[in-house]
Amino acid sequence: MRQDEESNVSGDSRESDNRREFLKKLGTALGGVALTGGGAVAPLFGQATPLPSGYKFYRVLTANDEQPYSGGVNPVGTLSAAVMLGAFQAEGKPQKDVIYFHGTTTPKAHTGSPQALFRAQVDYSSGKPQVIAVFIAVAEGDSLSQVAGVPSDQLPLVVGTLGIGSANSKAFYATTIAVNDYGTADNADYSIPLKSAPGVYLLDPVYGTWSNVARLGDPSPDGAQYGGFFGDVLLNEDNTVEMVAATTNPPAVAGLGAAADRSRVPWTTTTHALIHVSPGRHGHSYIVLKTGDRLPGTAAVVQSIGLIDAIHGELFVAQVNARRLDVVNALPTTAVVRGRLQPGGSAGPSDLALLTGSPGLFANGVPAHRDTLVGETFFGPRIGFDGLAAIVTHDSVSVPSGGSLDLQRLSTWGRRGRELIFRAGDLTANNATAVGDPVVSPTTGLAYVIRVLEDGTTELVVFNQAQEEKVILRSGDEVEGLATTEILHGYHPAQVDPAGRVAFAAEFLKDPKNPHAEGSVISCLVVGIPV
Repeated sequence: MRQDEESNVSGDSRESDNRREFLKKLGTALGGVALTGGGAVAPLFGQATPLPSGYKFYRVLTANDEQPYSGGVNPVGTLSAAVMLGAFQAEGKPQKDVIYFHGTTTPKAHTGSPQALFRAQVDYSSGKPQVIAVFIAVAEGDSLSQVAGVPSDQLPLVVGTLGIGSANSKAFYATTIAVNDYGTADNADYSIPLKSAPGVYLLDPVYGTWSNVARLGDPSPDGAQYGGFFGDVLLNEDNTVEMVAATTNPPAVAGLGAAADRSRVPWTTTTHALIHVSPGRHGHSYIVLKTGDRLPGTAAVVQSIGLIDAIHGELFVAQVNARRLDVVNALPTTAVVRGRLQPGGSAGPSDLALLTGSPGLFANGVPAHRDTLVGETFFGPRIGFDGLAAIVTHDSVSVPSGGSLDLQRLSTWGRRGRELIFRAGDLTANNATAVGDPVVSPTTGLAYVIRVLEDGTTELVVFNQAQEEKVILRSGDEVEGLATTEILHGYHPAQVDPAGRVAFAAEFLKDPKNPHAEGSVISCLVVGIPV
């Protein structure tokens, strides 16, 4: 059970904790929106992927249960909602499946019980998944004494704040690492010491070593240098990284021929960008999307970039803030774009598609393309197999004598064009009051989403672009003898693997007759396997 909240299990408390609390938890786990190997069969062209017959769910790890594992006692004190599926391949050894997840440690495992990233080794060979070992990959407060690409006089690197990050099927992991202390009174300008520079770093699971992807002050692909802001991160299979970052371009020094590569104005300029980074190969890194790029079909340009997702190093979707140039003092509004991971031109990516946009982005509120959906986007967009994108849009509507409603639409964009999957928050929503962030399979046309019902309960749904759906788990369903009270799925894009297995955190009730007793609610890591 998380320390900062209590699980409400009675009917009355669930009703009051349904939609508002669900959205608050989702926003927190995603880092907010303030701009965080199998044999699946692909569908034939133009056909929807058939739904699985069902899923079998297993509780593979329980927080704070002191269960012995290979290498020691369970170090997990609490579980967060950020869960990532992957694999582990060491030379000369068979592949091992792993699950990365965030939480806090037990006091015995780490002094102070800090926030940490854990790696669980999972064995699927018996049909029933079983956690063999659990490791603390890194925890806030740790000192990283060896970081490739960081000068020795700037080490150790002390982990202050650990981002959610991203893992690939080789169990490599990339994340942002920052510090809590951004300057002291000893520094007249409160500047950041080089030793504490924030950045993006890559973890090698075989050797347990870290390497620098990009740090404050490093050269960036646009000829400038990285600033102190690093946003969303996605790790590709070849260990290249897609990331959101700020770059700064210092003013030119008078009389130097290199001025052409610097700012054309006598002050520092800043760019917000989606950047493809190839660690150790600076010449192969490039800007994909940046501040000032035009949104197709509008008079608006990108102002900042928020949450992103990408598939197979080929296609991406990005949540952006954009501002119209033909309206004086126009306020920035939200949009989602999809494009190819390739160097953008001077006017931005040539094949950029506008999937969603706020009403204020369009003249008369009408988009130029019929596949562009009008609506605000607060959750991160998701993309999967064959470029299938899934996005939740929000439309705030005021109803006379009825207050304000937040109408949500879950839609997909794929070979079949744009499809409305289902609604939430209005009278035609089949009693659904909210939906979570979807997760799209990397190898099939299936996607998964949490749906919140009027009574505060939740259900995990698998669907395809043909608007076929199947509820595979509900609040109250038993998993290995315990009733589910809360399902925390959709907080990370890597919560389904190529074999169709899903992984997420959930809470369970040990004693239905005494739900408010201390220790009655437990937090577990859950794996679902298609049957």
